[in-house]
Amino acid sequence: MVREVCLTAILAACTLGAPAIGAITVERGDGEPLEKGDATVELDPISGRWTVTLTSLYAPAGETIYTVRGNGGEIIDDVFIDVPCWQGPGGECVVAGSPVFVNILSDPPLGIQTIHNVEQRGDAELYISNVQAEQDIGAVRGHVITNVQAGRDVLGPVIGTIESDIFGVHFVEAQRDILGDVLAENGRIGRVVAYRQIGRPERPVAIRAKHHINGIVAATPECEFEGMQNGCGAIYAHIDTNVNGGAGHIKQMIAATFHGTLSAERFQPNTSQINVRLVFTEAFQGEI
Repeated sequence: MVREVCLTAILAACTLGAPAIGAITVERGDGEPLEKGDATVELDPISGRWTVTLTSLYAPAGETIYTVRGNGGEIIDDVFIDVPCWQGPGGECVVAGSPVFVNILSDPPLGIQTIHNVEQRGDAELYISNVQAEQDIGAVRGHVITNVQAGRDVLGPVIGTIESDIFGVHFVEAQRDILGDVLAENGRIGRVVAYRQIGRPERPVAIRAKHHINGIVAATPECEFEGMQNGCGAIYAHIDTNVNGGAGHIKQMIAATFHGTLSAERFQPNTSQINVRLVFTEAFQGEI
């Protein structure tokens, strides 16, 4: 397949000055221009969709930060994060101590329309800090997933793979529906929020964490914070807060209706800003 590739000097030029409308750009967090081995940005001229591959650990023993930007309604097929770990003096892989942070930002005026796939392929310590799209976001996979925000649907799955009682999948938000699984089977999950619906009757989603889940909400802010009057949605899900022998607690669930199963060791008392609340304004159909 023929592709138009924004590479080397062209790629560096793409990231200097005002970004072009309708083009994907990549920036380094240290303010230096991209070098040849840092990244590739490819446009498929037939589909008009983009593929971004990040390949360099440019700050061994420091922080490698990449920011992918779109502002013209672009569609990204793939963001491959193929960054290797820092190698020690004997050639061994030193995962900790050289973190990679990746942001995919939807900028004015039109933002990034859709992101189909964000995937960790390298073995560097990875934090997918932000994934933003004006419409849909597909699969997101990596050690730590901090923030996923879709203007329409999160199609998923969203998978954090790190072994940790602190990190995993922190925040997933859809202005409409979350239709894919959210998994941190060796870590924790923060908040999973859809303004309309989580899962579907014909395809309940799986939401699973090893250590705990802060909150699962299918509701608009008006429903959640203004007396449960309007805007509460439905949850179709199988939720497990203690896979792989974890602690197994949950703090909050809010929806009009719940359909599925919930496995949890306990409902955890408030330890920060999140109060323990299980609120279903219409019906609970399933088992705890």
